[in-house]
Amino acid sequence: MTNLKMHINQYLKNSLFIILFVVLFWGCEEKNIEDKVIAKVNSSVLTSAELDIALGELKNEKRYRQEYINEWIRLEILFQEAAQNNITKSKEYVDLLNLSRKKLASGMYINKLLEDEVSLSKQELLDYYNSTREDFTIYDKAYVVNRADFKVEENAAVFREIVLKRGWKLANYYLANNENVIKSETNQFLFEHKINPPFLFRIIKSLRPDEVSVILNLEQDVFTIVQLVKNYPANSVPDYEFVEDEVRSRYIAIKNKKIIDEQMELLYSRYNVVINRDN
Repeated sequence: MTNLKMHINQYLKNSLFIILFVVLFWGCEEKNIEDKVIAKVNSSVLTSAELDIALGELKNEKRYRQEYINEWIRLEILFQEAAQNNITKSKEYVDLLNLSRKKLASGMYINKLLEDEVSLSKQELLDYYNSTREDFTIYDKAYVVNRADFKVEENAAVFREIVLKRGWKLANYYLANNENVIKSETNQFLFEHKINPPFLFRIIKSLRPDEVSVILNLEQDVFTIVQLVKNYPANSVPDYEFVEDEVRSRYIAIKNKKIIDEQMELLYSRYNVVINRDN
């Protein structure tokens, strides 16, 4: 359900966008003859191609398709009823529609402006992290852990022995072609409140750095090994390697803002902007 809502929300951004979308395409009722009509409300149709685009990777999931169709029909009925009640001719509607058009076009322009991927070096990210370390302060305890889940207990036991003798990094070679490995994660950064189930949290909390757990049976037919790499108390700053994704995300946001600000400065000089300071 969460995935479906995500796709629906992406497709029908908000009520203003819905109004804009329907009106912009209201007159586009001619469909490809080969494009199967999935649903119809009076002269408005939903085609198979449109449904596939809206659902993306969920397009083959029958449950999600039906829920989307139901939502589309509901929207069409409400829009057509609103039109019958002259809502689409009201000044409020027209004003909102014009504002929505401007916002949509502006957003698409900014996306186009930022479509080229920002080039970043590791040193650039490190410099940003070091100059703003305090901004990455965490306010909850956190743990860095290695974890491997197996289908067979014997494989978990062998892996644990290799870790104890040669370390987790070298033990990873054992995992490479092992069909009984369910998943393996290295240097996973976890906040205390997000560690589940509670039994796993108690185990991790009891470990010392580099210590390896016994074989854990956290769920049926799953055998787990965890190793504590490092822990961080509340109000501390994690090392760069454990917050690299967050550092990258924040720095890209700053770079993008700079691009937009510079473009806006250029556009201000191009357009005749007048501000009445008396208002």
